[in-house]
Amino acid sequence: MTDGFAWLEQDHRDIEEQFQTFLRDNEEPVVRAVCEHLTRHSGAEDAALYPALRRYVDDGDDLADTAQQEHAAIATIVAELYQSTTRHARVALG
Repeated sequence: MTDGFAWLEQDHRDIEEQFQTFLRDNEEPVVRAVCEHLTRHSGAEDAALYPALRRYVDDGDDLADTAQQEHAAIATIVAELYQSTTRHARVALG
C-alpha cells in the first residue's frame, strides 16, 4: 500500500480483528500483541494523520483534539493491560 490513509484504514480493520481474538483469548501473548499494535497505530496517527488534519481540514484541530483524547484513554487501558499481564506472569511463575 502506497497511500498512508489506506494503510491506516487497513490497520483499523486489522486491530478490530485482533481485538475480536482478544475477546475470545485474553492470554498474555494475545494481550501483548493487541497492546503493541494499538501503540504502533496510535503513534502513526499522532505523527502523520493529526498534523495533516490540523493543517488541511476545516475544524481539523477539534477532530485531532478529540482523537488524541481517545488515544490518551486507550493508552491508559494499554498500560493497565501490560501491568496486569506482567502481574499475572509473576504470579504464574511464583
